[in-house]
Amino acid sequence: PERGVRILPSASREYDEYVATETARVLGASTSLFRHYRNPDTETPYGASEMQADCVDGTTEAIDVPNVIGYNVDQLTGQVYYEVRTPRVAEVVRNHFDCMTMTGARLDVKKGGMSCFGGFLDDRLFFGEQASGFQVVTSKNKGPTISPLTLALLEDSSWYVANYTVSTEMSFGRGAGCHFAHGGCALDE
Repeated sequence: PERGVRILPSASREYDEYVATETARVLGASTSLFRHYRNPDTETPYGASEMQADCVDGTTEAIDVPNVIGYNVDQLTGQVYYEVRTPRVAEVVRNHFDCMTMTGARLDVKKGGMSCFGGFLDDRLFFGEQASGFQVVTSKNKGPTISPLTLALLEDSSWYVANYTVSTEMSFGRGAGCHFAHGGCALDE
C-alpha cells in the first residue's frame, strides 16, 4: 500500500503545489493557528496579546495579535507590514538571503485579505514559496516540494520535528543580501 495523499493519478501534477500549500496550512502554517504555537525551550504557548493593530489594509482593529507576529513599517514605502518571528523561521530567512539583520519572514500587504496581518508570505521576497500566494511548479517529473522555510514554520509550532534533508531550497532571492531582503525586488505602483 502507498502512503501519502493522491488526488488523481495523471492529471494532478499541475495541482500538486497547491495541494502541498493547503496541506501546510492545515498542518499549522496559518496565521489563525500562530497563537497556539509553543516556545520550544519552555513548552509554553506563545499565545496572543490584545491590542489596537494597524492592519495592512489601512484599518485599525482591536484584535488578538499572535505573539509570534511582529509589526514593522517599511522604511521605503511607509507601508505597515507584519512578519513571522519564530526562532527557526528567522534562522532560515537569514541564511536564505544571507542577511543576518532579518528578524523574521515578512507577510504580504495585499489589501482585501482575510487577515489583518496578511495571510501569506510576501511574494516579492518569497516568490514560489508554499506559504506565499503564488507557487511555482518545479518539475513535471517530480512531485510537490517543501521548502526549508515551510518546514521551519511547521517545526516552530512545536507540533513537528522537521527533516530538512527532504526540503527543496527556493532559488528566488537566495544569497541576495540585506539590500534585497529589506527592499524587495519591486515596488507596487
